[in-house]
Amino acid sequence: MRVQTLVLVLALLVVGLVFFYARVAPPVAAGPLRVHTVARFAGAAAAAARRVVVVGDLHGDVVNAVAVLRMAGVVAVEEQGQQVHWHVTEPPTTLVQLGDLLDRGPDSRDVLDLIMSLQEEASREGGEVLVALGNHEVMNLLGTLRYVHKDDTKKFGGAKTREFALSALGVYGAWIRDRMSAIVVVEGNVMAHAGVLPAVARLGVPKVNNLVRKMLWEGEEGDTYRQFKCAF
Repeated sequence: MRVQTLVLVLALLVVGLVFFYARVAPPVAAGPLRVHTVARFAGAAAAAARRVVVVGDLHGDVVNAVAVLRMAGVVAVEEQGQQVHWHVTEPPTTLVQLGDLLDRGPDSRDVLDLIMSLQEEASREGGEVLVALGNHEVMNLLGTLRYVHKDDTKKFGGAKTREFALSALGVYGAWIRDRMSAIVVVEGNVMAHAGVLPAVARLGVPKVNNLVRKMLWEGEEGDTYRQFKCAF
């Protein structure tokens, strides 16, 4: 029950901010969809011709993840070895992934490896990869595993190995806690996996992100979660 409550709290963190910014930010013209999960944001064109590509849930499906990123023009795949690399000629590009890298499909580990690798490569080549936190990342960190594909567990080397990899001491768990944010803002566009309540939005993006990050590091028994729950 406490796990479900924490997931709900973290999800609610993200509705008010969208409502808040929708009320105070100037309207932005909508752009056409490039693919069903990829959009070009109008705000990017106004700032030094920087392109912003946004991709939604990848859910443990590395084949379609790579296919979408290729269609968006941000990766190249080597013919031999099927190595995927950040590949943007022009203009400078920011890739935003809106969370839910994990669960449902069998390739959560491969999808994590892909996004983590692209994040490092893009930073060296004038690009940027930002990742929003999804509810499935939160559920996995808290031990709610009902959506985990059985083959996904095998690819981690078993349930115990997977649990450690996503813990605060594991490479994936530490990356999720450190590098995934509840709210991502790019070129005036506010993006999140779900939404936040107005009361939470008034805290501002940095404080919301810091609170969520602290809660993920501390867990549901931590002081941050208890204080936040009492406040809202």
